[in-house]
Formats: sequence, C-alpha cells, structure tokens
Amino acid sequence: NIKKWFTVKTLPNLKLISFSGQIDEPIIHPQILDIVKYFLNEFNVNLNLSTNGSTRNEKLFRELGILCDKHRNDKGKKKLDIEFAIDGLEDTNHIYRVGSNFNKIIKHVKAYINNGGKASWKFIMFKHNQHQLQEAKKLSDELGFSRFTYIHSKRKHSEHMNVVKIDNNKKNDNVDDKKINCKALNHNGRKGWLFVNHDGAAQPCCYFGYKLRSKDPLDNLNNISIDDYFETSPFLNDIQQSWYTDNPHPTCLKKCSGSGHRDDVTILRINDEDTFREVKNR
Repeated sequence: NIKKWFTVKTLPNLKLISFSGQIDEPIIHPQILDIVKYFLNEFNVNLNLSTNGSTRNEKLFRELGILCDKHRNDKGKKKLDIEFAIDGLEDTNHIYRVGSNFNKIIKHVKAYINNGGKASWKFIMFKHNQHQLQEAKKLSDELGFSRFTYIHSKRKHSEHMNVVKIDNNKKNDNVDDKKINCKALNHNGRKGWLFVNHDGAAQPCCYFGYKLRSKDPLDNLNNISIDDYFETSPFLNDIQQSWYTDNPHPTCLKKCSGSGHRDDVTILRINDEDTFREVKNR
C-alpha cells in the first residue's frame, strides 16, 4: 500500500517524511526496512523515524545505520534521522515507557550509530527523572547522538508525574480567540502536511489522533489519491468550513487558535555548551 499511496508522480515536491509513534511503534512493522528503503531510493527527501528503541533486534538497527550512511543529500548530509525516545536512565526509563528495556535500547543505539546512523535523543522530563538530565546528555554525547532534546510533558494522563502543571485557563488577550492559524494548511487550502494512519485513513495532521480520524471512504488513500484527498475530502472540507464560523472544529480551536494551547509538550533543547534555551512552540 505504501507504494500505491505515495509516488513521485503525485508527490514530486515531497520534502520530509516522518514516522510518528502516535499510537504505536513504527519499528515493529515487519517491513519497516523495506519501507525506509523505498522512500530513500525513490524520493529526494529527509526521513525521520521515532522509536522507543526497545523492540526488534540489533541486526535491524545495524542495517538502518548502514542505510543512513549510504543515503546523503547533495551537501553530504545524511537523510535518515532516528529519534530515540528515552525518558531517563536504566532505573527510570521504564516508569513511563512501560515494558522497555534500557540495556537493550543502548545496544540498539550502538548498533545503529556505530554503523553510520544519525540519531537524536528525546527525553521527556518527569519528577522521577529530572535529576538525570545532565547525566543523560553526557551519555548521549558518549554514544554519538547528533542531538539531545528534552521536553516537559503536559499530557493529562501523566499529570501525576509531570514537572509542569497544565494551565487550561492561560490566554493571550492580544489575539483573536477563534481565528485558526492552521499548521498543516493555510486558509487557501495549500498542500502542506498530511498525516496517514496505518489503515490509509488520511487527516491534515496528527492532532486529530486515531480516534478522531474520519471513517469516510473518501478520506482513505485505499480509495482515493492524495490529490483527490485535498480536493474532495469531506472531513477536510468540513474542518476548513468550520474555521469561518463561531464554532471552529474543537481540535483546531485547541491546537491552532489564539485561545489554543499545546497541552502535550513544552520544547527545550540543550546546546553544545550545555546551556539551556527555550524553543518557542510552533
């Protein structure tokens, strides 16, 4: 289905593909290596893959590392970047990443990086692991990660562990509360982002999640092309029409309006000098 859904003919200007673990783990797909190869061979794109790093085996990560080292852009930069979501060290990572095995993750990281892979470490900070931030950053340097990023979780299901409290009443009085500034599409319907679930269900972005996805056949890439989706999608049309009413779609209002807020993460990074700077949410 991947080869049917995504072709150079329909996506000649494709720049970035991101395998997101929104509801699952991309690495466990039995054909993930072939899928990555397809995109790197057929498209001139950068490819990001997010993983908890605890599944599959060293052989797969070794092959991904070799693949990453092989595929570079005109400037010699590697096109594949695997983001390892590791929230702590051996004694804490499993608290949020239930069932994960830290030692196995490190073996997979080494198998990937030592064979030419480009990797980044994303660290979600909680009360139980915040004291390990600098130690984790040091370990990421030793292992050869190209980037280390940490975030404060604001997800409601982990509120008892969060460092940052959720503020649902925060408001900016200088903006239009209900004006939608869509991060996926502009108001002229320009093609930008497209989120595709494993079953072919398409939606403008990941914020709608699996539960809110459209089940209409005309919103599924098994039945329509990507071009047709942007032109005829009932779900997309209803969303865009709502922007010009007093009742924008709740997800759009929550994520992309003046009154909206990101209740999932606050992004911060550690630069090479180990000083901290906040990166504004987009």
